[in-house]
Formats: sequence, structure tokens, C-alpha cells
Amino acid sequence: MRGTDTSLFMMRGWAVRTAILAGAAALSACALDGAEPAGEPGANAQLGCEPGAIDADVAETPGGQPHRSCIPEAGAGASEASRASAASAAAASTLLDLNGSWTDFGSARPVISETNGTIVVDMSSQNRPAASGFVVNPSTIFVSFPDNASFLGTLQSPNLLRWSNGSVWEKVFTGTLVVNLNGPFTDGASFIPVSTPVAGFIEISLTGRPTAHGFAISATQIQVTFPDDATYSATLEAPGRIRWSNNSVWTALPIR
Repeated sequence: MRGTDTSLFMMRGWAVRTAILAGAAALSACALDGAEPAGEPGANAQLGCEPGAIDADVAETPGGQPHRSCIPEAGAGASEASRASAASAAAASTLLDLNGSWTDFGSARPVISETNGTIVVDMSSQNRPAASGFVVNPSTIFVSFPDNASFLGTLQSPNLLRWSNGSVWEKVFTGTLVVNLNGPFTDGASFIPVSTPVAGFIEISLTGRPTAHGFAISATQIQVTFPDDATYSATLEAPGRIRWSNNSVWTALPIR
């Protein structure tokens, strides 16, 4: 996700958090047009939001049109205890369990940790600094990426996180799979090394072809992208079979 500096979140985060989590205001969206917005220099109106709202997203949509998401800002007055209580209440009812590994369907392997409504996103797989944020409501989170921008994320069952810049993350299953994917497989003609270098993530080495990467969706379902072909889902069948969505079947070979 690319965007502008996020220091605004750090300066006003608690005020925004209090307003949203306490139910003082609802989320709103505001468009950014080419006209000069009204307001004093440095005011939120100049950022493209209505007075009293804080800009949460200045990224472009997939179609290339700039847009902003605005969160109403509240004044001071709430205690630390009320903030913590509101945060805990919001976190307790999130649509999805945020904790764990996620994938952007590419090389990134972000890890989200959420405690009492406070969110930390480990982006070290991409050599990026950790991001921080909070739970807004059961289906919405707000996260600031210090090397990029601040974004709203919408949780969608069963395991998707859709960001306000149009990108999507999916939750990775890191539990035990019904088939051991660390070892050689065969499609009946070729020797195919398969591995899981990090829990839940899959690498497949094919002779003369680029390495395929994927992830586990559940104990029996995986998804893998072959760069020179396409993305396929597969069902794992114990004790050692991978049945792909294109009807091909791989069988595990004995590890010697």
C-alpha cells in the first residue's frame, strides 16, 4: 500500500479511537476532487475531509481515482479507562480473529497481533517497520503504516481483510495439515519437491519453471500460484495426495 505520511494518526489517534469505539460518530467517506477545499491552512478540510473529521486514506483506488476515507474526530474528555473498555468491547466481537499470519497473495507475510483492541502488524517479511492501529467496530479496523499511509480495513467472513486502497489480505491457516507438504511428490511423470518454509506458506519447485508460492486456507485446503501458469486451489487427501482444481493429482513419495 502506498500513500502519504501518517503522523496525523499518531497525533490524534486516541481522540479518534475514543470517538469511534464509544459510538460517538459513524464512519463516513468523502471524495477528493480537483477543487481547492475550504478551510484554514492545516485544517482537516484542506485534507479533503469535512471539518471535524480526520483523513484516514489518501491512496488511489484500483481504477486510479484518488479517494479519502474520513473518520469523525471527537474532543477530549474520555478517561483512559473508558478508552480501554471501549477498545476491549470492540475487539471481543470482531468478525474474524485478527491474530496470526496473513497473505497479500504475493510475497508479503504480515503477522497481525491484536490485544484488547490494539493492533500491531509485523511487516518484517518485507523489511518494513511494524504498523499499528486499533479495532473500530466488529468489522472494521484502522491501521497506520509508518512508511506509507493510514488505512481502514474491512473484515469479511470467512477470512478476508479488504483495505480501503483496494488491496486484499487473506488469513493463513498455520495449524497441522492432513498431508505433510515437506517432501517430494509426483504427478506420475515428474519429481516435484514441495516445502513449507514458514508455517502455513508453501513453495513448490518445478524443474525448468519458476518456483510456485501458496498458502494453506484450512487443514485440507491450499491455494498456490504458478507464475508461468495460473492460481489453483487444491484439496489435501490423507495420507499423501494433493487433488488440484484442474483435476490433476499429486502423490507423496517416500522420503529416503
